[in-house]
Amino acid sequence: MGGSRVWLVAGVAALCLSSGCSDDGGGGGAGGASAGGAGGGASTESWANGECGACVQTECADQIAACLSDPGCASYWSCLSDCPTTGINGDADSDCDDACSGGASSEAIQLRAKLKGCRFYGDGAEGCTECGRTFSTTLPPSNQSCGAFEPPIENPDVCETCVFEQCCETWTAREADAGSGAIMDCVQSCADSACYEGCFTANQASASTWTAQFACRWVHCAGDADCDASTRNGCDACAYQTCADSFEDVLADPEAFVLWTCTAIDCESQDFSTECIEDCFDAYPAGEEKNLLWAECLAAQCSTCEGG
Repeated sequence: MGGSRVWLVAGVAALCLSSGCSDDGGGGGAGGASAGGAGGGASTESWANGECGACVQTECADQIAACLSDPGCASYWSCLSDCPTTGINGDADSDCDDACSGGASSEAIQLRAKLKGCRFYGDGAEGCTECGRTFSTTLPPSNQSCGAFEPPIENPDVCETCVFEQCCETWTAREADAGSGAIMDCVQSCADSACYEGCFTANQASASTWTAQFACRWVHCAGDADCDASTRNGCDACAYQTCADSFEDVLADPEAFVLWTCTAIDCESQDFSTECIEDCFDAYPAGEEKNLLWAECLAAQCSTCEGG
């Protein structure tokens, strides 16, 4: 699955779809009072009342105010505000954040993605050092426990070596699952999103197992670049390394993965037109938020990707 440039163009197109390609601004303005009011209802020990939360309410005031205008997104903000912190005055606990629902409407999803984008990758990340967000241009570690893993083959090539060092747990799970093997055989002939969707649907119980290994290999072993990250240009390195966490979330989720293939493969012949991108988002709404959040990272962190 090559041609990484088209995946980036699709990601930027997805961001334009959600925001109209406009600059929403950073902090301050009328949104500040609304944001402070929302955080003010949180408990004393909550994230919103810590140093990170207080800073985010300033730096991401416009995004918070927009979120509060939608009932679903406002529910998410209220829940997030009450989350515990990861440490003294640190960022909100990620498990709590993930558990906060915020409505399934397209508007709520887009507003939530804009808010998370500010917190994780934009002004809230850059301006709030208390939150501990860092960005790196190097390949991130997978955090899988592979130190004692015994490679099953002799003389593995560079990609196999990386997989056994970084992706041993997801590789083992995929190899042990017959449905994942069926997906592997099925996707070899895929040339559009409907094909990928069909492969996953036919082996639904195994889809997440297959995508988890695909995501690890692509993100942590530079699978798109024959496992040699040094051959990536500046845009690719930023999109797949600096924005690795949000991109891995896209690849590891079958529904987000299919939407990703729709915008990148199906829309390539239409020059990634807005109409085609909109059709993809309409066709695969369950994958919307994760794709939008990756696009938010591209917009905030990857200036080298401007213009496709």
